[in-house]
Amino acid sequence: MLRSLLAVAAMVGAVAGMGLTAMDAGKENDKPLFNESHPNITFLTDDNFDTLVKNGGNGKPWLMDFYHPYCPHCRQFVPIFEEIAAYYKPLGIVNVGALSCMDYYQCSIYN
Repeated sequence: MLRSLLAVAAMVGAVAGMGLTAMDAGKENDKPLFNESHPNITFLTDDNFDTLVKNGGNGKPWLMDFYHPYCPHCRQFVPIFEEIAAYYKPLGIVNVGALSCMDYYQCSIYN
């Protein structure tokens, strides 16, 4: 019983410590991962999401990355998504977009 309690306490401490580290690191990285003027990726926001994506836009399907700037996995995926975008966007068969889920309503809808 004592071993189980110690294991749970250690796990809680580790998780709490990771959360603080992520929050501290996030202060430096709270900006979007993709530049608004990226040549191959459309930066999506609440203001342009419905027009470009939901209401059809140009009729082409979307390849989208819903991400959070604090998320380490999201940050690691950026170069891969940029490669995918560089390949598919010039072909003209799909739109490629990214939406930061930090402050945007659309992420809660499509969660």
